[in-house]
This record gives sequence, structure tokens and C-alpha cells, in this order.
Amino acid sequence: MHITNRYLDLQPVVAAAAQQLGLSVLVVALEPGDGEVFCRRSLWALIVRPERVASLQAAVSGTKALLPRPGFTAWTDGFSNLLGILK
Repeated sequence: MHITNRYLDLQPVVAAAAQQLGLSVLVVALEPGDGEVFCRRSLWALIVRPERVASLQAAVSGTKALLPRPGFTAWTDGFSNLLGILK
């Protein structure tokens, strides 16, 4: 899932949603190579079953486990808090 955003930190939103579903999240940042002037850094969340974390970390370099933020309330149809994820 592409979670790059200049103004919002979407990582806690994704982590809380995954936790509600019993899933794990790995984050990987992709950096443009030299000479790629039209490319920008991007941040991706890989949402996987917990038993797949180790094999995915071995297969995709630079992945980091994303843990839920303590005290962060998962978003639902009836609740979201944009102020809580402002950078």
C-alpha cells in the first residue's frame, strides 16, 4: 500500500488497521537512483500474515516492522482523527 504523504503520517493508521485484522505490517522506503530527477522517495506498507514477516524481510531489502503506536485509536467508519497524524 502506498503511504507516502507530505503532510500526514499514515503509518499509525495502517498499523492499527492491520492489528485489528491480526496482520503485520512491514514498511519499505524506496529511494530514486542517481540521475532519476523525476522520481521521488516513496514509502510503502506491506501488510502480511505474521508468519510471512521473516521470509518477506529476507526477500525485500530495507523492510522494517511497523508496530502500532501506543494509545492510537484505530480508524473506523465512525471515527478518524486527522489532527493526530499531522506531521
